[in-house]
Amino acid sequence: MLALGGLIRNTESRDKIGFPFLSALPVVGGLFGRQAKNIDRTELIVILKPRVVRSIEDGRAVTDELRRKIRSLEPFASTGQMP
Repeated sequence: MLALGGLIRNTESRDKIGFPFLSALPVVGGLFGRQAKNIDRTELIVILKPRVVRSIEDGRAVTDELRRKIRSLEPFASTGQMP
């Protein structure tokens, strides 16, 4: 197999949740709210796996195998998580 390269994306978000006005008070505001920091990392890697295809049947077998592998990933596509 040959790795050609890839892309990495880091996403950072910060949220403030709390009672209006009370969470903004300088000293006691922390008692009436909270802050959250989320970091998401997504990686995409391109990998090639050469195959020798000598006949139409070999080509169909390779294509069918790839289709099965892609279908097995469908449950993860709806959640946004990959194995």
